[in-house]
Amino acid sequence: MKVRAHLTGEILNVIGFENLGGETYVCLENKMRKPLNEVSFLKSLEEYCDEQCDWRTFRREAAKAAMQGFLAGRHHAGIDAEGVVEEAIRCADALIAKLREEKK
Repeated sequence: MKVRAHLTGEILNVIGFENLGGETYVCLENKMRKPLNEVSFLKSLEEYCDEQCDWRTFRREAAKAAMQGFLAGRHHAGIDAEGVVEEAIRCADALIAKLREEKK
């Protein structure tokens, strides 16, 4: 999945999603994070999901990517495994809610 950074116009690969301080970020291949409002998906995530999978599968994959982001960084320090899982699911649900909001 690819995004275009609003500020630079650079096209980057998304490797996951992360929730920091209640805001959802995309994790990019260059080890940067950007808030969802600073990037545009080159193909809407909803179109991607409709073509590739159902929402349940998308939720699972988004949660998995968020969990990978948490575990790859230091944001999970002091959080037990169940807490990391809950945060990953919260990130996936926030992403899906945002996508459904944009659909309207």
